[in-house]
Amino acid sequence: MKITEDQMIITGSGTNMGELSEGDFVLVDIETQEWEGTNKPSKEIPMHRAIYRNRSDANVIIHASSFWSPSLLVRNKR
Repeated sequence: MKITEDQMIITGSGTNMGELSEGDFVLVDIETQEWEGTNKPSKEIPMHRAIYRNRSDANVIIHASSFWSPSLLVRNKR
């Protein structure tokens, strides 16, 4: 989520998305990629930064990875 024009909050690396808490988020500078705190940001940070830097109308990014979608695709190819 974009907090200001220069800062965003992103989940930390290795975060369990099923059990998020306040400590699972990392404050990141959009331009420098520097972050505050001890948690490392998700490896998806370059994608989030690129969207925020190129789309001034974007304030929130929802990046989902469904377990079931790829499983169904592979199953239907057999």
